Amino acid sequence: MDDIRKNHAIKKIITLNLATNDSSGKVVFKKGNSILSSPCVLKSGETIKLEFELTDGDYEIEENTGVSKNLFNNKKASAEIKITDEMDGTTIRREDFISLRRKG
Repeated sequence: MDDIRKNHAIKKIITLNLATNDSSGKVVFKKGNSILSSPCVLKSGETIKLEFELTDGDYEIEENTGVSKNLFNNKKASAEIKITDEMDGTTIRREDFISLRRKG
């Protein structure tokens, strides 16, 4: 049993709420090719992807470290989110990872 514990780290199960309601655009959370729904259960250390498409013409997506903007469509951006123990029971929102600024 001790050998199993040494060779296989125990990963905490994390429950997250995923905020997909955003007045500025469409928000989708994915793990691989699967769309996640809220609440979702993941393991600490896993990575999910936040995909955002801006629909409010009064705003633009800011250049942020860790955010990938679509080179062919400046209204789309995505962010990779690594799940940590500290996220357990929290809500992940677009504005936590992708920032907008008012045009002009």
